[in-house]
Order: sequence, then structure tokens, then C-alpha cells
Amino acid sequence: MKRAWVAIATGAAMSAMTVPALAAEPVYLGDVQIVHQPPPSGYQPEGTDFDLADQGKTFDVACAISGDGKLSGCEADENDLYDQKFITIATANVSQWVLAPQTASGQSVAGRTLVVTVQFTRADRIGVAAAGGAK
Repeated sequence: MKRAWVAIATGAAMSAMTVPALAAEPVYLGDVQIVHQPPPSGYQPEGTDFDLADQGKTFDVACAISGDGKLSGCEADENDLYDQKFITIATANVSQWVLAPQTASGQSVAGRTLVVTVQFTRADRIGVAAAGGAK
């Protein structure tokens, strides 16, 4: 049986990820409204058991937010995933998001850094494993 993977973005509670010193205070998934988000990326490693080893692991992705809500310069923090292609796929997916111009509290998102925690879950395990949610 083939197993496909989906990356589930969850809110990051005060991440240990380094945010550039000159950047405004970072924002997290629970602080923003996503106005465009592509469907989750499906990925299936061929001929490996990386998917079993990486099930449920998380890492953070940080992106700069432009004035029009588009994300750029997305980078993943250090992680212990065996299959580093997961990181590439998740970073590419998050970089396509577009955010509303203001946070939930009415502050501008322009020039800030969005920090998103990504968790990889096997598609056949969604509903079985904790999928996470915005915090």
C-alpha cells in the first residue's frame, strides 16, 4: 500500500527559531488570517522507511511578510527529520500563502516574520494521530 504524506501547519507558541534582530515582533498562525493557501503537499518517499521514522515530527518555518501579504525568504529551522525533502516541500508550500494585511488585533503584518510549526502526518493516519491546530 502506498502512503502519502501531508504537512499540517500548526500555530507556533513562542518558537525557539531565530528571527532577524531588526525585524518587528514575529506573528504566529493564530495571529493572522490566511487568504490564500494551496492544498497540502502530498509526498511519498520511495523505497524507504523515512515516513515511519518522521511520523509526527515538527519543525518551524519562518517567512518575511510583504505589504501585500505575500511571504518570502522562507527558511526552516534545524530539525531531526530523516527525509530532508519534507522540509523542502513544506517550505515551498508555506511560501505560497498570502495573508490578510492585519493581524487579529489590527496590527499591520507588513515587514514582520510569520513563524509556522509544520508537522508531518501520514495521510492514512490523519484522524488517528493528533493533527494539531492553530494556537
